[in-house]
Amino acid sequence: MTFMRGTTMAERWLRNERLRERLSRKSSDRFCGLEIDRKTNVISLVAFVLSAASVAGQIYFFLQGPVVALQPPEQIVFFGDRAVDGKTYLKLAARMAYVNTGQPGFNDAIKREQADLRIGSRTLTFYWKKYLASDADGTIFRANPKGDALPVAVNAGGVEAHETAFSPLPATAVGKDYGANFIEFSKFQQLALEEKQLIVTLTYETFGGTKGKAACKVIIDQAFQVYIANGWIAPLCAV
Repeated sequence: MTFMRGTTMAERWLRNERLRERLSRKSSDRFCGLEIDRKTNVISLVAFVLSAASVAGQIYFFLQGPVVALQPPEQIVFFGDRAVDGKTYLKLAARMAYVNTGQPGFNDAIKREQADLRIGSRTLTFYWKKYLASDADGTIFRANPKGDALPVAVNAGGVEAHETAFSPLPATAVGKDYGANFIEFSKFQQLALEEKQLIVTLTYETFGGTKGKAACKVIIDQAFQVYIANGWIAPLCAV
């Protein structure tokens, strides 16, 4: 059978098929190297994207692991403690509050804690020694030790808080005085009153390899000068 202008039925059918093929190509798109039919595969595309995003998120959190952070301290306690040589040396105490924002299952544990006091041109280093439950009665400070400072867990999604007493760290570096970090409380009192501020930096390390720090700036004001005469003081950290 033939049509106008000499077109046969077979030629017309072939032309229509080619037209449908071109329209079909225009109704598709490519995503990540894949050809997606806009009409029939939209739901499949959405499912693929959501699945890929979910897998990517799981990989990210797996590689991230535990995320332990130390919250800034509210105050630092400076107090004197009598040693076996009969002298009263400066010690520090601070509440250490940690939060682990890692995903479930990514627990960690505190490996060590340290405090560095900058006073004038000197920096004194103190290491964690005891856990405390300190309190005060008027002008009397009581440390109330709870036990040795040991590693403590910080579970994923959890918080760990405790009060740590920091003792002077014996210097072991070659050529450095063994007692370089020891200072009698009376000497500390004298030096502190000559300054406008003190800086205490608290640092920590976890078994998972996380390291961090939080600082406290103490302003030497009139109240500090009055209360330090009691042999201890617990000033708030300046904001």
